[in-house]
Amino acid sequence: MLGNTYIPSLGYTNSTDDYIFELNNKYKSFTATIGMDDTKKSWSWWEDESQIYGKVLLIGDGRVLEEKTIRYGDEAQKISDDLTGYNKLIIRFDGCGNYDIMNGRFLFKD
Repeated sequence: MLGNTYIPSLGYTNSTDDYIFELNNKYKSFTATIGMDDTKKSWSWWEDESQIYGKVLLIGDGRVLEEKTIRYGDEAQKISDDLTGYNKLIIRFDGCGNYDIMNGRFLFKD
């Protein structure tokens, strides 16, 4: 992303996808860095890079916990959410482009 490599990565998605995690009220928080992958540069059909963007939503038990808009060429963004009391987390990507979740971490409850 912007020439940076992030290891480890939790996931990679192309366009609209959901990642579903069963939490069972065992986790305290989730943190990660999200952004649009540089691989778009090989896509010849996009003439206007400003049109390559999408939304990332973190949804806990049906409630939106966090929503970010990310665009191709932007810096990666940090996300961090309290998961105390939640049973299911959905990380939803909606839009065009290739998205990355880097350095994703779930913290167990004490």
